[in-house]
Parts: sequence; C-alpha cells; structure tokens
Amino acid sequence: MRTFVLLALLSAVGCKPTNTDVSPLVDARLRELGLGPSPSGSTSGASRGSAAPEKVTRDPVTESLRFLAKLDQLMDDFVPTTSSASDPSDVMRCVTTLDLQKNDALKAAQQRLQAKREALTKERETRLRALYALSYRIDPDWASKKRTEPAIFGCCNDDGSDCERWPAGAQSCAYEGGLWRVSVPAGPDKFVYTDSTEPPTAPPELMLRMAKAKLEPPPRFACRIEDVRTEKMTSLTAGKTPSDPFVPQGVMFTVIDCSSERRMPVIVRAIGNAPALRAGDIITVPILGTQRAEGVLLKTPGEREMRWTIDADPEAIAIEQTAQCASTQDILAAAKRK
Repeated sequence: MRTFVLLALLSAVGCKPTNTDVSPLVDARLRELGLGPSPSGSTSGASRGSAAPEKVTRDPVTESLRFLAKLDQLMDDFVPTTSSASDPSDVMRCVTTLDLQKNDALKAAQQRLQAKREALTKERETRLRALYALSYRIDPDWASKKRTEPAIFGCCNDDGSDCERWPAGAQSCAYEGGLWRVSVPAGPDKFVYTDSTEPPTAPPELMLRMAKAKLEPPPRFACRIEDVRTEKMTSLTAGKTPSDPFVPQGVMFTVIDCSSERRMPVIVRAIGNAPALRAGDIITVPILGTQRAEGVLLKTPGEREMRWTIDADPEAIAIEQTAQCASTQDILAAAKRK
C-alpha cells in the first residue's frame, strides 16, 4: 500500500516518475506480496559513507513465471489463420422450405451438402488447433524436424474395392470376405512446421516475436511444485502389416504442476519416471541447450484451457530446494491417533 501512496504523491506534485524512481518501489511492493526480489544480508556493520551497494537476489521461480507472462503478452494479439474451402451448401441459398417440402430429392441433397459443410468445418478447426499449437513453441529443431506418413490399413472387399479406414479399436474385418489392405499408401516424410515436403523458412511465431522483442529465455526454468501425477496419452496408429492394422501407442508422462500466483496453468512434463518429488519442492529443468520431440517449451491442452508446458528428461530435473514435510510414517501415525 505504501508503494501506491508514494507513486500517487509523485503524481500529485506534478512529478513524472522515472524508471529509477519506480523500479525500487515496484520491487518493494513485490516483496510485500512475497513475489519479488529479496534484499541480500544486512549491511549494518558498515558505516554510512562506506556502505557497499545492496545486492538483490531474485527469486528464480518468480522470474520463470514472469518470463511466461511476457510470452503471453507477446502473443496477446496472435490469431491463427488458415485457408478455408468454399461452402458446398452455398448452392442451396435460394432454396425455400416449400421447395424442400415438395421435392424429396432436393431435401436429400440438402442433407448431404450440410454433412459436407460440417466435415469441412471440423477439418478447418483441426487445422487451426494444430497451427495454434505449432505457433506457441520454443523449438531449436524447427528447421529440420520431420514426421513420418505411414500407410493406413482399411477393411476392404476381397477384390480390394471399397477400402475404408476401420473404426479405431477394431480387431478384425466385420463382414464376410473382408480383408485388411492398404487404404492410404505411405507418404513421404513431411516437415512438421509446414505439413509438407517443403522446409519451413521461419521459426514458430513465438520464437519470431521473442527475437523481435530481444527476449531471451532463462537457461533453466524454476518450478515450485504444487502437485505431481501421471498422465497416459494413448493413440491408435496405423500398423505395419494387414494382420496388425492398429498399434496402440501408450506414453506415460510424469506431470508436475507448478504453483503460479496468476493461476497460470504451468506444468513440467517428463516421459517416464521422475525422481521422488513432493509438493513444495523447488525444481529446475533446462530450456537452453536441449532438444525435445515437440519443442522445449510449448502450450498443450489442459482440463479447461491451454497450459504452458516445459518438456524435459526425468534425469534433467534438478531438485534445488526440498520442502519441509512430514514423512509418510508420521502421516500414518497421526491418522491413527485418537
């Protein structure tokens, strides 16, 4: 509160506060909230005239969250765009309800065209979500990263006609004479950031804006642990042979929720088992000098909204400070007490 009073007094007397005036006051207010830099040890032993300059040590957890807040500010006006196909149902714009009531064939055509429109809308939404995810990334390998286009098998007639992709999870062809055959041939490897065989000419949008703003990421991201859990991501991917048309791809992640004063969803994600961690521990994971499959820092879907995700190897997680917690034995003993 005193910080705001001082700023108000400066404005009242007609003084425009400079950065030199404001910065100490802002740091003081952040310290009052427990978020900002804390001053170093006392210098009471030194004389007034020879006192050394006060050294300020910034909280790495707060600095890491500030970095993410700056990224959000950089991308605040970003709206992904993608080309959209013409509306197939537009040919029906002059048709009235009375026309449809009188002509069953016209009504059936309307339904087919509406289904095509809905399919195109879903396809466009999928492309926009993918573009959004690819734009919010720090990925050192953006220029060379590729993905494979495997063959997709479908359940087909014995003569190979009417080959279609079978519903996910199907174990066999469900009709007489049906065989697993290649429905979609394997395609050439595509660059991730262009979804084509043409290499990208520019990094993800987030990296472009960081370069323009001259914003450098911290070497390591600091996280005060709020919770630790596992998440299993499973998808069905095309198999290599007709006898194995779908292969479940299950990946177990250790997900570490980081505390955030802004309630900004932030997680550290590691494939496999992380070291023993507890709520309240402070950990760091590398951002600079590391490569990850989807990028070092990205946004991924959460329960209600997109969340900042720092991807790391379990062995790269460093425990910087352990929380003072009761042991499991103490907790069990406390629960037994009357």
